[in-house]
Amino acid sequence: MDDSYDVVVVGAGPAGLASAKSCAEHDLKTLLVEEHPVIGEPVQCGETFHVSMLKELGLEDIPFNEPKNARIYSPDKKMIEIGLEDGASSPLVIVERKILEKSFAVKVANLGVDIFTKTPAVDVIKENGFVKGVKVLHFGEKKDIRSKVVIDASGPNAIVARKAGLNVYRNIEDFNSCAQFQMAGIDIDGKTAEIYLGGVAPGGYVWILPKGKGFANVGIGVSGDIGNKALGYLESFVE
Repeated sequence: MDDSYDVVVVGAGPAGLASAKSCAEHDLKTLLVEEHPVIGEPVQCGETFHVSMLKELGLEDIPFNEPKNARIYSPDKKMIEIGLEDGASSPLVIVERKILEKSFAVKVANLGVDIFTKTPAVDVIKENGFVKGVKVLHFGEKKDIRSKVVIDASGPNAIVARKAGLNVYRNIEDFNSCAQFQMAGIDIDGKTAEIYLGGVAPGGYVWILPKGKGFANVGIGVSGDIGNKALGYLESFVE
């Protein structure tokens, strides 16, 4: 890891990887730091992508399941089924996000981006009111990395933006509470996604997203107004 870069990107999720890719393609010396030890983990989404995104990123060869239909259940348990196919194929695919992000990271590294995991950004370098880089923890030691540009792709925590003094604070009620299980051996159509609305998920919905080979992501999002209760509602739904 050098002491100076054109761009430092904080967070190696899809947004951070895409940002680093674009910077490298424009011949900018780029550093990408990720707080977790492994890129792509923990998985924090239902893993559904639009197939055009995979093509744009050059990742259309990674494994995915392609649902053909979606069933939506209303609060009074009425169901409608819609087709997801656009011509010969579905525009939506369900991926293994761990594989997707690792594959993407390899492509980004091959473009010349320096990538370091288990390296959280803990503060910014600020001079005369301008951000001039970030402070990171690398192998337990604090290190100053100077840069012309810092991109905060750290997600809702927005650690860099907050340290820079930007007004990113929100009430906890503004965030939905979510939880997800990856389940096997459940009785579902492997080509049909399911969405449940109503009391099973106040202010949100339950999703069942088939991944193929008997696996599915079963998850929930509920309104932040009711507190951090997503896991309890999901357990009740699964039971």
